[in-house]
Amino acid sequence: MIISNSFVGTYMFASKVARIHNKSFQCCVSTAKEGLFQKESTIILGPKIGNTIGAGPEGLRPCGKVIYSTSLRKGDRFQLHDGIAKTLDALGEEGCTLEEALEQIFADLKRRGIAVETLNLAADQGQADAQFNHGRRYINGEGAPQTEIWKPLLDDPQKAAWFRNAAEQGDAEAQRLLGLAYYLGLGVPQDYAQAAALYRKSAEQGYAAAQSALGASYAAGRGVPQDYVQAIYWFRKAAEQGDADAQFNLGRLYYHGHGVPQDDTQSAFWYRKAAEQGNAEAQYLLGLKYNLGDDVPQDYTQAATWYRKAAEQGVAGAQFKLGLSYKDGRGVPQDDAQAAFWYRKAAEQGYAEAQFLLGLSYYLGLGVPQDYAEAYFLLDLAIAGKLNASNTEQAAKFRVKIMSHLTPTDQYRVQQRVRKWFEAHGGEA
Repeated sequence: MIISNSFVGTYMFASKVARIHNKSFQCCVSTAKEGLFQKESTIILGPKIGNTIGAGPEGLRPCGKVIYSTSLRKGDRFQLHDGIAKTLDALGEEGCTLEEALEQIFADLKRRGIAVETLNLAADQGQADAQFNHGRRYINGEGAPQTEIWKPLLDDPQKAAWFRNAAEQGDAEAQRLLGLAYYLGLGVPQDYAQAAALYRKSAEQGYAAAQSALGASYAAGRGVPQDYVQAIYWFRKAAEQGDADAQFNLGRLYYHGHGVPQDDTQSAFWYRKAAEQGNAEAQYLLGLKYNLGDDVPQDYTQAATWYRKAAEQGVAGAQFKLGLSYKDGRGVPQDDAQAAFWYRKAAEQGYAEAQFLLGLSYYLGLGVPQDYAEAYFLLDLAIAGKLNASNTEQAAKFRVKIMSHLTPTDQYRVQQRVRKWFEAHGGEA
């Protein structure tokens, strides 16, 4: 049973099982609730013995792994898991075999426009999907390209062959992932042209993540001539399928007028689409728009809401802006402690403006205990960083004032801390 995987690749419970009693489905439900897309699942054939279901190795059958496209939001994945788990449980109560249950589930998903597939996990049958699944298992559940995972995978001829064979046989996700490996130089020589060629093969099959990647290649001129019109074309195709990165990039091109007439309204529209799907940069930029009243009604509460969403995902600019919101009491209650908390988050990422204001907070004892050494340290970091000219001048004046509160030994210790901080963060003091 092979159904198209153009949107969601679901590799699930593909063992041949004659009939599964309800304990098996309960196991599936339990695993699904834990986050099935990151875990192996097991079909249980044996009866319950004491506290152990299906005791003994002969009572267990491996049945694959659930993997979703990165274009599907995590919340939607859990919702889909929950629906599948409940349906499996109900059909199990009715005495359906596993394969009968899956046929019904996949038929329903197909009717809803969600393409899925199940496959036999035996790679020796030469199925492109099975080969790809074996390679795909070595990547984490989100499919994130991590060097420590990808390089050993692609350096291993056998494992790399699973991806290559699947890509050559037309598997869209395999083509996209292999293209990403070439783009990043993970396990293969970095080759932007090869990456773009693989992205195109996948994109032409309608695979949103590849369309987004191909759009990015055109926007940056990597592997293809820089062409904003082509970038817009591919970003739009992916954006209309719900790809958050493509929506963000489309909004950015509208904002700058690259490949399309400059249009702030369209920019805000696509930023919102991406932000609502959890794109952190889009959330930050939407917060800026609400703060300034830029093509949206000025609304400090909305600004703080979007800053927070981005800040919690680690966007330093959003962390700093949320700190400012708390300092000024705009959109949130005035709270110096919360301001200092978010300044610190951004400062730890090297955000010079946040280091400056956190240093002043320590100097004045606003939201944090007064600490001259810490204030001196943070102001030193800010001055050595990318602080704007006006704040650099102010930071230098405050640092002179702080020096009167520190002994020469204290100053030396702070300077050593600054040097070590820049060494640890790859910069120069």
